[in-house]
Order: sequence, then C-alpha cells, then structure tokens
Amino acid sequence: MSIHKAINTENKHLGCVTVLTSGKTAQTLSSSITDYDTTNLEAVLEERLFSNESPLDKYAAANTDTGSNPKYYGFIAVDGSWYIMKENSGAFTYTAGLSDYATSWTGRAGLTYAVFNEVF
Repeated sequence: MSIHKAINTENKHLGCVTVLTSGKTAQTLSSSITDYDTTNLEAVLEERLFSNESPLDKYAAANTDTGSNPKYYGFIAVDGSWYIMKENSGAFTYTAGLSDYATSWTGRAGLTYAVFNEVF
C-alpha cells in the first residue's frame, strides 16, 4: 500500500488522503476532511500500512485437492470470507470472496485466479 497526502503547510490543513491498495484503483477517503478530528489519522494509517500482519492471518485451512495438477487449497475466516490458492506446476494464483465458500470450493476449477497482489 502507499499513501499520498496533500497537506497545506500554511495552515496544516490535511486536504485529502488517498489510499492505493495492492495495485488496485486508488480510493480518496475524503476530498476535504477539515470537519473531522484528524489528530490520529496519519498514525492509524501508518500503523495499518506498515504492520507486519499478513492479509491472510485471519484464515484457517478448510479444504485441499492435491490429487492432480493443478492443486487447490481452500481457506476460510470466521467472518465467512475465504480464498482459494491454486498451485499449477509451482506457480501460485488466488481467488477470494466474502461469502458462500462451499459453492466456490465446489466450482473452484471454473473461478478466475490472479497473482497475490492483485487479489489481496
């Protein structure tokens, strides 16, 4: 992730905060956040951006299908979100969702997979 901050140095006004995650389109959190208490905003964003936590820490193994190539590994979180990792001749790709893991696992061969940084 990266943060772009536009700061008016004359009055210390935080003009906007844009967060770019994993090569996806940047999202502007606010074009003008002067109406909000932004005292800890930078510290919170930096903590989340530079954390040693993996985006996969919340998931536990759910299923494996390793009998042939490609191999599939399914993972699910307590909140119902999930991801499936596909290994094809040593190359790993991923797909993820927010719910309905069972249906996705059943149809795993037909899902669209991408490299890690494009999914997470």
